[in-house]
Amino acid sequence: MQYSMRPIHPRERCPCGQSRKIGANCCLQSSKTVPPLPKTGISLPRCYAAPLADCSEKLSLEHYWSHAIQALVAPKGLLTLRDEEGVIFENVPVKNLGSNVLCERHNNALSSVDAAALRFFQTGPEIVDVLDGKRSTSAVRCFEGESLERWMLKSICALLCAGLLKKKGGTQLHRSVPAHWLRLLFGAEPWPPAWGLYLPARMGQQMTFIPESLDLSTIDLPVRGASDRDSRELAGAILRMGGVECVLCLGDPGTPFLYRPTQFKIQNSQMQGLLTFRFYWAHGRTLAASFGQRD
Repeated sequence: MQYSMRPIHPRERCPCGQSRKIGANCCLQSSKTVPPLPKTGISLPRCYAAPLADCSEKLSLEHYWSHAIQALVAPKGLLTLRDEEGVIFENVPVKNLGSNVLCERHNNALSSVDAAALRFFQTGPEIVDVLDGKRSTSAVRCFEGESLERWMLKSICALLCAGLLKKKGGTQLHRSVPAHWLRLLFGAEPWPPAWGLYLPARMGQQMTFIPESLDLSTIDLPVRGASDRDSRELAGAILRMGGVECVLCLGDPGTPFLYRPTQFKIQNSQMQGLLTFRFYWAHGRTLAASFGQRD
């Protein structure tokens, strides 16, 4: 691990090199998830954001991932679901991941995080080309980090409300979304310290990239202030895409993982080609890593 170069900023020229625009008008556009004013005062039953009292009058068919994202991250059409100990309990066809769990207003408010996630997942073929030695040039891809965090949070909320997340032994997790998760998702409050995206990676880590694999595991943490030391609650998920892990923690995991990295690099074992990912965080540490080699 090493400290990163100077963090990128949306008010400066975007480092992607593909335009002369500032980051805010190029790769670092912020995804606003606050529904437009005025608030409606409506709490629509079956919309998981109903506690915010800002619903529309109709439910929307909420797809956890757009069809474009499904094609990129799950070409075999399956999402593998695991419990908090990593034990597989179900393989779900991604085409079935749709359920009436959001109203049209809240669903539309999250469309910008889908667009940000799609742009991130579109780098998958580039990663494969680098690791397979088919690319000899360098490229930089830039992202607004909180948009990706909110996409992961949106996915967890939808899976939870659809009854697809389970504990060890197959016990279904409670379907209601915690109120503070909703305030984070829809931009009503900032992310608390140590909450957000982690990469369980280290400098020079060797990676086995499996393009057609996708699975998700829940993670839990001790309930803060509980008298029972064994009492634990859902606190995020680990999303594995092609064997690469991204961890969204809704709590302080107390791990040495990379928290909100400003940069990481992917290169093959012959050191041919280089793909650099750079992230803008309004808040968070500025650490970088270079990893992702494979034989």
